[in-house]
Amino acid sequence: MSFFVRTCMKSLLLIVIGFTVSVMPAATALELIRKTSSAAIVIPAEAGPYEKFAAEELQTLLLKSTGVALPIVADNSQEITPAIFIGAHPANAALAAKLNEFSTRYDRFAWECKNDRIFITAPSNSALSYAVWDFLEKTTGIDFLIPGEMGAYIPRLDVLNINDRTVLEAPAFDFRSYSINADSYNPDEHGFNAGEMFRFRNRFNMWRALDPADTYGWLGSGHSYNHFLPITRYAAEHPEWFNLQADGSRKTTPENGWQLCLTNAESAREFIQNAIPEIEGMKARGIPEERILLCAGANDTVAWCLCEPCQALRDPDGTWSSAVLNYTNLLARELAKTHPKVKVLHYVYSDYGRIPSKVAPAPGVAACITSWTADGSLAVNHTASMFDPVKNAICKAVGDYFAAHCRGIMNYGYYGHYSIFVPFPMVRQIAGDMRGLAAYSNVTGSLSETHNMWATQSPNFYIHAKMMWDPSQDEYELLANYCRKYFGPAGELGFRYFDLLQQRMNSLDRMIGTTAELPAFLDRDVLARCRSLIDAMKPMLAEMDEATRFRTQMVIDGFSLTEKFVEAMELFNWGNDIASRNKILENIAWIENYCQSPVGRFAFEYPMVEGELNQIRMGLQADLLNLPEGNSRFGGSLMWGGGVKFYAVTDNMRPDMWGYLVPAGGTGTLKLPLQAAAGRRITGLNIWCVPDKAETDLYVVADGTEHLVAQKLDNYRQVSIPAELLGCNRLEVVFKSKVEQANQYGLCGLNLEMEVR
Repeated sequence: MSFFVRTCMKSLLLIVIGFTVSVMPAATALELIRKTSSAAIVIPAEAGPYEKFAAEELQTLLLKSTGVALPIVADNSQEITPAIFIGAHPANAALAAKLNEFSTRYDRFAWECKNDRIFITAPSNSALSYAVWDFLEKTTGIDFLIPGEMGAYIPRLDVLNINDRTVLEAPAFDFRSYSINADSYNPDEHGFNAGEMFRFRNRFNMWRALDPADTYGWLGSGHSYNHFLPITRYAAEHPEWFNLQADGSRKTTPENGWQLCLTNAESAREFIQNAIPEIEGMKARGIPEERILLCAGANDTVAWCLCEPCQALRDPDGTWSSAVLNYTNLLARELAKTHPKVKVLHYVYSDYGRIPSKVAPAPGVAACITSWTADGSLAVNHTASMFDPVKNAICKAVGDYFAAHCRGIMNYGYYGHYSIFVPFPMVRQIAGDMRGLAAYSNVTGSLSETHNMWATQSPNFYIHAKMMWDPSQDEYELLANYCRKYFGPAGELGFRYFDLLQQRMNSLDRMIGTTAELPAFLDRDVLARCRSLIDAMKPMLAEMDEATRFRTQMVIDGFSLTEKFVEAMELFNWGNDIASRNKILENIAWIENYCQSPVGRFAFEYPMVEGELNQIRMGLQADLLNLPEGNSRFGGSLMWGGGVKFYAVTDNMRPDMWGYLVPAGGTGTLKLPLQAAAGRRITGLNIWCVPDKAETDLYVVADGTEHLVAQKLDNYRQVSIPAELLGCNRLEVVFKSKVEQANQYGLCGLNLEMEVR
């Protein structure tokens, strides 16, 4: 018997016992609804807006499930029967006392069925609605799978029996969230945007809780240097606040590569002065200091400063982990003078993602461990939990260190990936991450950068939400329950589909999280097996209700898009002719058309998808052998050769995962022809490249003669080809890269700007 069948039979047994057939004496089961009901939802006589909100949620969802509208009554009487008492009603006093003995967590809640009355209470306004939604899930099965009415699973019940029971709940983590964009596809629900309402129903509390006063605040972002000390505001007057460059000057302009000087105490004082008004603003909204995090994250690029004090803090492993932590400590010590209960969150990421060897965290510092994959950083392998002691030994050691030395610890995952919009199964990984965090006694919370790929990655979002609250749950039981609700009669097929993808991810040696890895992950055998399951769902669409059919069709469409994109990436990685280029562009056009449809814009986060497609298209859109009149661009990443390989001729260079490899001690050559359309001339050419650590020189062959244009190219430095080498119909750009070590790249990226007249 499959895991899905065993799990769902177990769930169905619970439904029979708990909801429809009482195995206890009749006096212990409340028949709340049987076509009609005399029960009432009772709120305090002077009920607040959030008690009314919780009562309305209960009333509305029960009506959708049973067809019975229970009246809402504002009355302090404790004698009303049968009744559901909501909030701070006097009838809930005993249960509230029991809850306070159970836990002191802020978002705790409780509900109880006793004889012919139900009691639902919580100490905070947001948690009161959490209690209502939990009551509905555990008694009716109602669940929220994706945003909007089409995402709500609401079973149709003629009878609702509820056995006596007491439920006391408190979260494992205080700070809980993942990023959900505003929902423009679905109408608002109960006065809120559908995406925001989905966050509330999943018990998220960072940035904005249902009641703003219940929010757990996060100030700044993961990359907050620019937020609190913008370079455009301060560089002219205080250049010493910014990173020192190799030429002895300070970085004073906002292009790629700027950071703060990591030992400057004066800038840290100004940083905190700029943060204090935001802290006070949160406090004015009722959020105490204990629930505020001030993020001290370096800008989203490598961190460095070449001044002598910063250089002295560079770690022996070559990272800047101690130096960046030093600046976090400066902020924490400054903030402690005025707001000692606010935590300063140290972002562990990029080239400062290792255990610091020269500085220890200051008393007010908490740590956020990211799932960053770079080898010189946390080196996270997405095929396992970030705390896996074998596959992710570096990240596990970093987590252990900061948990032992900080005021709190949380993680920042990529469970809705920032590059991959096709399936990216993380069910086992999320479970391991949440249990790993929960093992730390000072765990603070969990956050994920979750791009809203509802058609391909939604199980990740469901599992993460559930396990942030209770990491002890079985992730595969959660997945089976999700699929049963999501797909209805196709539930087992849905489970087998997502489980197949998950097992494939688990089996890989490594997954960094690049689109170039997709053809190896979703190889033709895996795609064929997935297609068989997807096709088996289609005949079942006719027997589904509208919401289930909508969800299932979206997954079917999402898999068709997956096939198109994986084929495009297979050709992009390994194709080498113009026919491959044209097929890639055809598939990209199909993906864009779907993603710009009304359902497609909901199913996929289109701006992110568009960005990834543009990265590919940039290396394909211009036909380098038939450049049209006007301005054209070409280039991008050279992973597996990028778009360059469709035109280039190489000698002693070969395309690999990150670009063109050159044998150790050798020199490789890449020749790239450029030709204008008939009767036209190339009149302008600007070049940017990424030679990584190779010694790369640039030549241009014009009129049969090779000319040296630039030596020892720097990453991203613009080179403009002299006018005397232009004005011809055809020329050749030549890169000669010399490397010293094995597995070293000669070129990792290339951008061209071309003018044709």
